[in-house]
Amino acid sequence: AHAVRGWVLGKQNDFLAGEAELKNALELDPNSGLAWAFYAELLKDQLDEGRGDFNTQDKAAEYSKKALDLDPSQLEVHRARGLVLEVTGNYGEAITEFEQVLTMNENLSEIYVALARNYRVYPEGEPQYDKAVEALNTAIALRPDIAEPYAELARTYLTVGDYQKGIQMAQQAIEREPDNALMHGLLGTLYYRLDEYDLASQSFRLALNGGVTKEGQAVTPIDSD
Repeated sequence: AHAVRGWVLGKQNDFLAGEAELKNALELDPNSGLAWAFYAELLKDQLDEGRGDFNTQDKAAEYSKKALDLDPSQLEVHRARGLVLEVTGNYGEAITEFEQVLTMNENLSEIYVALARNYRVYPEGEPQYDKAVEALNTAIALRPDIAEPYAELARTYLTVGDYQKGIQMAQQAIEREPDNALMHGLLGTLYYRLDEYDLASQSFRLALNGGVTKEGQAVTPIDSD
C-alpha cells in the first residue's frame, strides 16, 4: 500500500512525499520488486521534470534492474524497466521490455505509445516509423478519448514529412485537450512546415502567450523556462 501510494504521489509530481512512502514500503519489505519498480519510475519522472540530480539517472537504472531481478513476473516491473531504459537512451532494450508488458496485458494504450516513441528513434539511422504508426493506431483504438496517442502520431507524421496527416492528428489531440499549450505548439509547427503561416502564427501565439480558442477554451501559455 505504501508503494502504490508513493507511485501515485510521484505521478502528481509530489516527489518528496512519494519517495518517503516508497522508502517506508522498502523498510517493510526490502525484497518487493513492485516497490523498487515504482521507486525507479518515480526517479524517471523526476528526470522528465528536470528535478533530479546527477545521481538520479544511475539510481533509476539500478532500482529498475533490482526490481527485475527480484520479481520478473510483475507487469509493473517490466514497465518501469522499459521507461528507465528509454530515458537513458537504451531504446532497443526498452522496446523489448514494453513488448514483454504487452504479452502480459495487450490492452494498455500507454504501452503502445511508449513503444511508438522508441520505434521512432530505433534502430539508429533506420527508425521503424511504420511500427510506430501501427502501435499508435492500436493505442487510439484502445483509448480514443485521450490526447496523447493522437499527439504522438502527429509527431511521427511531422518526423516523416507527412504534414497534412500530422495536422489532422494534432487537431484530434487538441479536441481532447484544448487547454494544452504544447498541443497548440505542435499544430503550429505542422502548419509552419506546410507553409500555412497565418494558421501557424495563431497556434504559436496560443502556445506562447496563452489566450482563448475560437471555441472559448482558455489556454495557459507554456512556462517561460
